[in-house]
Amino acid sequence: MIEYDKENYKALSAMGIIYLENQDLEKAADFLKKALLINPTHIPSMVAMGNLLFESGHSKTAAKYFKQCLIHNPKEL
Repeated sequence: MIEYDKENYKALSAMGIIYLENQDLEKAADFLKKALLINPTHIPSMVAMGNLLFESGHSKTAAKYFKQCLIHNPKEL
C-alpha cells in the first residue's frame, strides 16, 4: 500500500486521476471525493470528477462539475 498524506488534496487528486486513467472508477471517485472535501474549488479535481461522471454515464452531474470550474476559474478550463 502506498503511503500518502491524507490532507494533501493535490496528492489525492493526482491519485484519483491515475486511477481514472486506468479505468478504476471506484478508486478514482474515492480519491477525488477526498480531495474535493479538503479543497472544493480545486479545478483539476473538479475536471477529473466531471470526466469520471461523464465516462460512467452521468452527464448531467458531470456538467455541474464543469460549470463549477467555470465559476471558480473561467480561464483554467
